[in-house]
Amino acid sequence: AIILGVGLNVCVIFGEDDELTKNASSVHEFAGVDISLAAMQLQVFAGLNEWYARWQAGDFSGIAARWRAQQVSMGQVISVHRHDGAALTGRMIDVDIDGTMTLQDASGVQHRLFYYLLA
Repeated sequence: AIILGVGLNVCVIFGEDDELTKNASSVHEFAGVDISLAAMQLQVFAGLNEWYARWQAGDFSGIAARWRAQQVSMGQVISVHRHDGAALTGRMIDVDIDGTMTLQDASGVQHRLFYYLLA
């Protein structure tokens, strides 16, 4: 069984005083057009159904390859906050199928991070 929780800001427009303005956006803000919630729901579920079918068929390597290819931070220097709150800056060099990210700092040390927040 898989339990999945998804939070998707579809039509939200964050105000300047909203603390989420720095960290969040919405499909509406990104696309610049009104979005049908029903159409968005259908698209999300269709995509989930496709990837779930691939998972059930055992296509783990295909799923992992697609996931890695979609990592916009791969190869980029990023800053993250670790689970203990400490900040870490380095180049994202890998992400495992379990979500563990490998970040290489300026001194060449590789840090494997399972829990992190982008700074």
